[in-house]
Amino acid sequence: MRDYGRVEDPLSELPVLNVGFASIESSCVLTLCGELTGSSIPALEAQIDQIGGAACEYVLLDVSGLMAIDSVGLHVLIGLDAYVHGLGARLSVAGARGQVAEALATTSLDLGGAVWTPVPRRKPLVQSTILLDEGIPL
Repeated sequence: MRDYGRVEDPLSELPVLNVGFASIESSCVLTLCGELTGSSIPALEAQIDQIGGAACEYVLLDVSGLMAIDSVGLHVLIGLDAYVHGLGARLSVAGARGQVAEALATTSLDLGGAVWTPVPRRKPLVQSTILLDEGIPL
């Protein structure tokens, strides 16, 4: 996955939004990491043309690394969906969680059933044996 777009916060060393793009045959993946807000939109908009140039039939928008989204970000994603449909392709969103999942649920975007929900982990079965005469765990 290549990192094509990035918008950085001048007061921080960390980027506000990283956008990755990959195409495999007729499928494309856009990966968003960080915050999709009015100030970080240029990083995503800079990559939208990559979709048209790759002749994608299916576009997966991976938002598993997206920590926040505002109303401007939502409108851009809705516009991205319209753009992709205009190209004759289908957009599906995967990996939404928390505030991002709640915000995306208010739109008509195809979440593809891939909204992240935590699965409780089982505690590992720990088994040990102690030699009584030496007191050493095995």
